Amino acid sequence: MKPFTIQIGAYLLGLLAFGGTANAATIFSSGYSNTFSVQPIAADWSTLSIAGGAGDSATSAQVGTNIAVLTAGAITNQLAVSNASPPLAVARAVFVTNGYVQTRPTGNRITVLMASFVNGTGSNVGALNINYDLTLVAGIAEELPGHRVYYSFSGGTNSWIAVNALSGADTNLSVNSMSARLDLGVWPTNA
Repeated sequence: MKPFTIQIGAYLLGLLAFGGTANAATIFSSGYSNTFSVQPIAADWSTLSIAGGAGDSATSAQVGTNIAVLTAGAITNQLAVSNASPPLAVARAVFVTNGYVQTRPTGNRITVLMASFVNGTGSNVGALNINYDLTLVAGIAEELPGHRVYYSFSGGTNSWIAVNALSGADTNLSVNSMSARLDLGVWPTNA
């Protein structure tokens, strides 16, 4: 099976849910690309704030424990909109009108950003290439740099698989070009 590509604009990602509803963003045989020129609908890109404090998930393992108990059905909030660049720090992910999505958590344990996709290629997909740029600004001491990225076909608890190649970031770079190849086994068409 041929690998397909997701090319995503500037700054994003937390969870990828494959096998979503018919309303999810569609990956076609040409791939998927989003420049974030318009606010994405919640069925495609959604967010959730997990209550708590910044120090409550200070390690990758703690983040993984918090993500494991989530269901995709609990992550339903549409991204907030901001005209400021960069937007203020808030508990949920934000769509910025000049073409990017931002997570800049404050006052919570974890900010979740989820992209939901359906396979619209017309055939089963065995692998998926993901590429995007992750822009970093100065962080605070207890932050884990970058994002922790997971994917799931079911969106159920304990179904999230870590994508280590997309997790973390080099804090010496202001822009990290992130890429990974996900070997999916079989992702059925229209799932």
